Amino acid sequence: MLFLKKIFQRIIRSSAAAYVKENRWLWAVLLYSILLHFTECLCYYLGKINFTIGNPFLQGLWSCLALFGIGMLAGGRIAKVILSLLLVLQSLEAAVSIFLSLIFSLTLRADAFAVLEVSSVQEITEFCSMFLKPKVIFCILAGIAVLALVLTALWKSSIKRTVYLFTISGILILPQLINTIRFTVNGDYEDIYYQNSLARLTAEILDHRKSIDDLSKMMHHPQLPAEIRSVSADKDFTAVLVIGESATRFHHSIYGYPRNTSPLLNEIKDELLIFTDVISGIAHTVQSCLYMFTTEDKQNFQDYRYTMFDVFKAAGFKIYLFSNQARWGKFDSPIGIITAHADKRVYIQEEKPASLDDYLLTKLDSVLHEKGKKLIVLHLIGSHARYENRSTASFKLFSKKNRIETPYSVDDWEEIDEYDNSILFTDHVLRQVADRVKSSAEPSFMLYCPDHGDLPEQGTTNPRSASSKIPEHYEIPFVFYANPVYRNKFPDLLNAAGKNIDKPYMTDQLMFSMFSAARITFAGFPFDKDLFSPKFVPPSIRKLGNSQVVYQSRGNPYSESRKNPPAKK
Repeated sequence: MLFLKKIFQRIIRSSAAAYVKENRWLWAVLLYSILLHFTECLCYYLGKINFTIGNPFLQGLWSCLALFGIGMLAGGRIAKVILSLLLVLQSLEAAVSIFLSLIFSLTLRADAFAVLEVSSVQEITEFCSMFLKPKVIFCILAGIAVLALVLTALWKSSIKRTVYLFTISGILILPQLINTIRFTVNGDYEDIYYQNSLARLTAEILDHRKSIDDLSKMMHHPQLPAEIRSVSADKDFTAVLVIGESATRFHHSIYGYPRNTSPLLNEIKDELLIFTDVISGIAHTVQSCLYMFTTEDKQNFQDYRYTMFDVFKAAGFKIYLFSNQARWGKFDSPIGIITAHADKRVYIQEEKPASLDDYLLTKLDSVLHEKGKKLIVLHLIGSHARYENRSTASFKLFSKKNRIETPYSVDDWEEIDEYDNSILFTDHVLRQVADRVKSSAEPSFMLYCPDHGDLPEQGTTNPRSASSKIPEHYEIPFVFYANPVYRNKFPDLLNAAGKNIDKPYMTDQLMFSMFSAARITFAGFPFDKDLFSPKFVPPSIRKLGNSQVVYQSRGNPYSESRKNPPAKK
């Protein structure tokens, strides 16, 4: 024992121990980095992304240590600059990941960049106002304060370039070096960067940019099917596609919602085809639009050969896009790219900021009676949060005076009131579009299809995400209106569609139904994906977004049973 005591005392008095003691703030900074990584992994567990804490923590720990060790090697002021930059980036990445995992049960992935890319300043501001509550602001400020203290501690350390520095750096780098060799030998190259959050984030950004590049290549060189043609002999033909926003099916009275949110569509209900079992491919706008308007679908991810608009152009249609959603540039987003071949694109937020959807009617009027065949796309802001900004004062009819019994636990009744008011306003816009289509002298139709649904009853506890397992985030209204001229000319098509109104359908096949409704066909046309065809075959499996949960067709949750059955795996 005396011998061991002497050895221990010698180690304490050695220059190595003195070096460690001299740079004690440096080790405090390393501990902060490890704790930050652990917190991120813990939040993945709490957000039900990973069901273990240990594995993701250990997988990422070695790369976390390696980055720190590499940063130390430079020594002196350069090492402090490198480590400071790494700490700031790691803190920012961890903060965003913690927010996404706890609020949306998501990891920081390429689709998050896609959502950000097509969000306007107004949308981002409204989004932040929903979640920047006092507690959240306090956590942000506390995090900034802790980071400031850690950076101050780092700059107090000397980080001298000595044999001990190289030894400690080598120890920190060694586990990741071993992993890198192992992954390389096994051919698991993705695991080399996937273990590290910052490297994975960089890879996700690059993957998103690759997707943009692939879309751009498709735009310039679409691989169109053969023998595209219009089977309608009419020289004049009008197709109007209304893309809704965040509209869930069971907040529409035409689908049995107790509040009368669709009074104007109810008046012409006998003239509508109201499809009862349609869900969106995913619960966010960008990917949903890619599914709807390109050859990509849930089974063929990033299969970009051509777009719906390319086929309409080839069939002799003029294309008009009028959008109440924002953009950041000419080809700045997936939606901007796939609509690049439109003859006319107008983003009304650039003409009149904070416009409501009824302003789109003036744009519809400007082209509706033009001669020739035309596809007119109206992209609504619809029921995009914040809901209170989506309707005028005269449409704010729902309040605490006329609330209803709900099968859901309710977070905020005022949110539900404003959501229903936004649905009421959309009903007004849709009826105005239908009336204009009705007055057209040529065969004309309107199809209303939102990008995804929502669940305002539980908006703060169950917010939408690409991996959401909540049915209401996908269940959408799908409504078709044809004017008398169209009904007289194409009764067989309408009869076939009428027989399919209760069959399961997913909007990742939308463009084939749009082709059929517009009387466009081509060689090898997939009639089994066409909701207006007697040969339509309902999809056997419909998964909710990026999750593995299979959607089960269900009745109206506002029925007498008041039951809300969960989706089954």
